[in-house]
Parts: sequence; C-alpha cells; structure tokens
Amino acid sequence: MSTSRKALWSVCLSASLACDDNPPPAPPSVAMGDTLVVGVGQDARDLLAPLAQSAFDLALLDLLGTRPLDVHFDCELSYVPGFAKEWTWSEDGRTLDLVLRDDLAWSDGTPVRARDLVLLGELIRDPAVGSPRAANLAQLTPGSPEAVDDTHVRYTFEARGQPTIMAANVGLLQLVPSHLLDDPALERKGLRTHPLNTTAPVSSGYWQLASWEKGKTLVFEPNPHHPGPAPGLARVVFRVLPDYDTRLLELRSGRIDMMEAVQIVDADKLVAEQPDIKLRTRGYRAQDYIGWNNVDPAAYQAAAAGGERPDVATLPRHPLFGDPAVRHALSMAIDVDRIIADVLTSQATGKAYAVRAVSTITPELCATRDAGITPIGFDVEAAKVALARAGWSDTNGDGVVDKGGVPFRFTMIMPTGSARRVQVSTIVQGQLAAVGVDVQIEALDPGALFERLRRRDFDAAYTGWSAGLWVEPSSAWGKDSDFNFTSYQDAEVQALLEAGSREPDPTKAAEIWRKFQRRIYDDQPYTFLYWMDEIVAVDGRFDNTDVNLVSPWSHLERWTVAPDKVKYRE
Repeated sequence: MSTSRKALWSVCLSASLACDDNPPPAPPSVAMGDTLVVGVGQDARDLLAPLAQSAFDLALLDLLGTRPLDVHFDCELSYVPGFAKEWTWSEDGRTLDLVLRDDLAWSDGTPVRARDLVLLGELIRDPAVGSPRAANLAQLTPGSPEAVDDTHVRYTFEARGQPTIMAANVGLLQLVPSHLLDDPALERKGLRTHPLNTTAPVSSGYWQLASWEKGKTLVFEPNPHHPGPAPGLARVVFRVLPDYDTRLLELRSGRIDMMEAVQIVDADKLVAEQPDIKLRTRGYRAQDYIGWNNVDPAAYQAAAAGGERPDVATLPRHPLFGDPAVRHALSMAIDVDRIIADVLTSQATGKAYAVRAVSTITPELCATRDAGITPIGFDVEAAKVALARAGWSDTNGDGVVDKGGVPFRFTMIMPTGSARRVQVSTIVQGQLAAVGVDVQIEALDPGALFERLRRRDFDAAYTGWSAGLWVEPSSAWGKDSDFNFTSYQDAEVQALLEAGSREPDPTKAAEIWRKFQRRIYDDQPYTFLYWMDEIVAVDGRFDNTDVNLVSPWSHLERWTVAPDKVKYRE
C-alpha cells in the first residue's frame, strides 16, 4: 500500500463514513486473476433486456449478454460481429438478415439460438410488457423479426432508412432466454417482478451474476459456458454507495478500485496526491437537463387510471410550464456558462469538462450535431420581462411572481447520489429566485425518480441522459414513448422525426435532424444544460483498461492485473 493510502486509512479510522477498524476484507476466494471493485451510486433495477431503463442497468446487461452487433465509435457507429457473425441487407434496403454464431450458451448451459432474438422482439413490442424500448422496433413490419432457422434471423422494416440506424435499433439490444420465458402461461404484464429481472438473470456473455445483495453489492464472475477466452479478472464487484463523498473516500482509501463521475475539484486532488489512481475521460455522452412537464400532472394521473396511455394532446397544459414563452424565460434566467465555470472547470488547469447542450443529440455525432444553434443567453431582466408578458408578475410584493392569484412555485425532483447535481440545483434555485420563481428541491432514489418520470407525476425534473450513439430520438421525443417524460408534442417535430427516420441518405437525414433540433430548442421543453466529459477513476494496477464513449468498462473481459500487483488473492 502506498504512503498516501496508509495516511488515508488513518483518516478513515477517525471518520464516520463507512469505515471499519481494519482494511477491507478480500472478496470471497478466487482461483486466478484479481477482483475489480466498482463504487456505484445506485443499485440495479431491471436486468431483463426489454425492461432496462437506466444507463447503469444497460451497462450491466453488456456484462451479462452478447449483443447481435458489437460497436466501434469515431464520430459515427460502425459494427463488428457480436452474436451475429454476418449481416446483409436486401437490395431494397428493407430487410436485414443476421447469420448467428452457433457456439454461445446461456450460463445454465442452454444453447443461445435465433428464438432468443425473436422472443426479445415480441416482448419489446407487446404492450402488456410496457417496454421502454418499443420505439426501437416501431418501424418493423408485423411478425418481424422471424427465425429462418436456429442461426438465422430476419428483420423486415416498413420503409427504407439509414442502414446504420436501422441496424442499431435491432442489433444493439440484448437477448432474452427463450427457454425460460417462452411459456404461454407466462403473465407478461408481470415480467418486471420476474426473478430473471429482479434477482437471478441468466447470462449469454463473458460474465454471470454470482450474487446480488440488494442495496449493497452485485458480484459478477466469468460465465463458464462462454466460448471466448476466459476473462483476465476473476471477479467484478459493484458496491452500492449512494453518497458521493462516501464513494470518493472509499476510492482514496483503496476500498474500491473504480468510480465514475468524479468531480473536477476531486480529480485535481487525485492528480496531485494519489498518482496511483488513473483518471480517464469518456467524451460527451452524459447530458444534464431540466425537464418542464408540459401537461397537468393531476390530469395525466386521472387519465392514466384506467391503465391506458393517455392522449396528452387532449389533456390540459401544465399551469406553469405549458406556455413555451414561460419555458424560454426560465432558460434565460439560468446561467449555464457560470455553472460550467464554477462546477465543471478545473481550478488547477482551467480546463472545462463540459460544453453547453442544445439538444439530446450528442456533439460526438459530428455530422448531425447542429453547431448553428445559438444557446439562449443569460439575461435576468429579459427573463423578468418575458414572464410579465406571459402574465406573471409580483402583485403582492412577496418576491414571488404570480398569475391569477397563483404563485410561481414548484418542486423540482432530482436523483440522489450526485454531488454535482446538488451544487447545480442550488445554483439554479438561486438564479430562478432572482426572477421571482420559487423552487423547492426534492432528491429521490434513482428508482423512485424513474417511476415518477414514467408516471409524469412531477412538475420539473433535473436529471440527464446517457446519449445514444446513433440518431434515433424517438425515445426522448416520440409522442407515445415512455421516455418522453415532459409529454412534449409538436406536429412539426413529429413530422421531422418520421422523415429523418426514413431518409436513407445520411447527408439529407443530417439536415432533417438539424431542423428537428432547432424546432425543439425554439420550444424549450427542456432547459438544456451541458454535455459532460465525464471523469472516471481507476486504480493504476489494472492494465488493458478501456474507458470510452461506449462504456465506462468496455470489454471488461480484457482487463488484467500483473501477477505482482494482484490485490485480492486466493
């Protein structure tokens, strides 16, 4: 153990944050390799592919599964074989044939076959399942995909579009074990509580889930039935530590080996004080935004009481945020440049780890981003004038603007576990108070937050996206999407969404998507804040680490530790 880490053990012993009287016990005995211990801010929620929502759940599914196509990214996606060893398009560009490997097996020993992909499609498209991935397959014809035989799957699309995006929508989904789910008696509506989703998923990938102690740890070990080379690590342990400061302390003391979303000020300290911890950046994949609910939450809840998705076009607008002019005024009142300078810029080097966001399409998609959108400028006086024009003024002198006797007061929900968001929410709260808007902040466990968003049971939400690496914005903006949390609808946006999805020429499609981004920005259903170049810390004993835009632990099966540096031995 380095001198700096010995010193930190002394600090830990005198602190109250998850410290014991001894160094951390080694994980259970392993036969070879080392153990990677990752500190994470939340527990897994859904580990069955059709149901997974959070970026963390999707990242875990990449450990458990083998996608049909694996990806490489450099300004755009390109594909390499995964479960599919070959893929071909028909001449009319509407049919994609995948030829599958025949050597993969689930962790219970059952061979992986074409039916696993077909059932995945059936579950995603079944309204009873309520899959958030339904938009991915919305362009398929009825009955697609189909199994031509055990190692051949065919996808048929309603219309031709861009092959890269069409392939992404079907080829980057994880599999489901049809031998365990292909049962006519299965109640699909209850899949969210099925053991395969909540306690005991099976694996087709390099790793399998060895144990899951809810709220504490998830332990992954190599899948003995995977035909590839054995992983270089013997075990991967995810420790659930919701508090950021606790995760940081555990990192610095050596109790965890890896941590995402390190704050800039802490990264500066790690560079200066603990060079044995290596820092990596991922690129602009993560975005923060404030979403303004466009419809009245009570009206939505009442309309949804029968179990059907409400037609939000028939519902009353939100009394505060239903007016685009008001949303625009709120965006003017938030100084995003100051937030980036104060929270997301290194005070040691002056380097900013964020850029302003103007859409949900990441700037990493070089050909599609719209560099021509000028971000809304910070202007307190102009924001006050815009609110007054919309009927909001302080008629009783209490410092809060009102309209028809109703004060502009609301609660903004946000997820726990992020020190950055705690800082930013406080800044936003103060900036909106300066224009007479009273914001209360409610921090929720990420699972509870997702449920509130899904049910549209909120006024405003400060949260974020892990952006897709291809342009398929129907999840965030499709009128029937679970992920269109703000219930935003606009006829021009929907027309552009349809046109962009069906345009096969990448150059023409890029222009459609630029128009799409401009139209949404004009309406401000979100106050787009920033894209972050997220910092990930990894213990320096690990070799062949791959932290990139695709994953914080990409190709984890290739990570290794030199024999003389192994920390957790048998």
